[in-house]
Amino acid sequence: MKPKSKCVSKTKLADRITIGHALLIAKLPHSQQQEAFNAAFQQMWTSQGNTQVLIPVRELAAWIESNILLELSVAPFSKSDEALVPEAGSCANCPKRTGFNALLFSDVRKDSCTDPQCFRSKVDAHIAKAMEKKPELVQISSAWSSRHGAPLGCNRYVELKLRKTKTSNQTAKAAPAQKPCEKMTEAIVMDGGKRGQIVTVCADPDCRTHHGNRPSPQELECSKAEERKRIAREKLTITIRHRILATILERVAAPLKKADLLTIAQHNISHLQYNQATQLAKRHKVDVEKEASPEKQLNKRAALYDEAALCRRLLEVSLLDSAYHRPGKNTSAQGGHMSDLQRKPVTSVDPSSFEFEPLLDGEEAAALLKIHPKTLQKLARQGKVTAIQVGKLWRFRASALDE
Repeated sequence: MKPKSKCVSKTKLADRITIGHALLIAKLPHSQQQEAFNAAFQQMWTSQGNTQVLIPVRELAAWIESNILLELSVAPFSKSDEALVPEAGSCANCPKRTGFNALLFSDVRKDSCTDPQCFRSKVDAHIAKAMEKKPELVQISSAWSSRHGAPLGCNRYVELKLRKTKTSNQTAKAAPAQKPCEKMTEAIVMDGGKRGQIVTVCADPDCRTHHGNRPSPQELECSKAEERKRIAREKLTITIRHRILATILERVAAPLKKADLLTIAQHNISHLQYNQATQLAKRHKVDVEKEASPEKQLNKRAALYDEAALCRRLLEVSLLDSAYHRPGKNTSAQGGHMSDLQRKPVTSVDPSSFEFEPLLDGEEAAALLKIHPKTLQKLARQGKVTAIQVGKLWRFRASALDE
């Protein structure tokens, strides 16, 4: 066992770590002790501020086993090969593995390497030796895609896990990754947790056994042609609509006639935002029937107006949001004009011109939004919905629910 680093020794003497933590760190090589010591503390916000809290011994042991100790049973190289890295020797006689000193590493279940640098050097030597012995090995990556000239990404190959089947019927029912093909070949993994392992893959995009879902070149060409036709049809449709709009604008008389004003008013009323039609109907005291929507009733009323009344209604629809204190997206750009208007003193106010919006309870507001009342209360507590809290009750404005 190598001696602990000075930082770990001072910390143990200051009672910052326990004997269990110190023993776990002391088992590791000197170069890994500082990293394990830092992992023994966790940043946590307490009443004294952001402080370091010592984690339990069991959590530190799990961190060491998953981050420092490297399991030798999954190593791609031979553990008894002394010539792979001559200065390191074989893993079978290495004192740095946990199985060499079972008494010291009695809590480690699997034989593991405690020197990551030596482990990585042996993996590099194994890859170089394998590529020298079999230059035809395909280099693959565990990443999804890769650059040109780099190892193949996961999207360009299928790793095969071939199993022995007794009958042809079982072969037909097997998954595509379990079926052999003529284009399958050996490959070596260049990165990730399986780095250095030699596996069997199919990297041919034209293989119908393992790339059956991939379209053929003829199908790709047909789909591209269809996409070009669709884009051309969309461009033609947009061009026709612009020409129709230009023709309508050329034929419109100035000033607008009653028929033109009525068409524009009915279009704007039919495309009002949620709940605005109801507000407009209340302003003009239009009785909304159960069978008919507010938009239909307003359109019927608009058909009785003259040119001047239609102009006023169009202006009213445009300024309806400002009457209910719902500024639009361009409020910041118009802030200077609004501030000038707000600075002007109000000499006389007609109380009858104000219309107070009634408050809705949770069930009524939830019915408008078509959600559960408890969900609406949760959104109100989170500040995602504008609401008024009266004791334990929540009240909502219908105009605020539309935002």
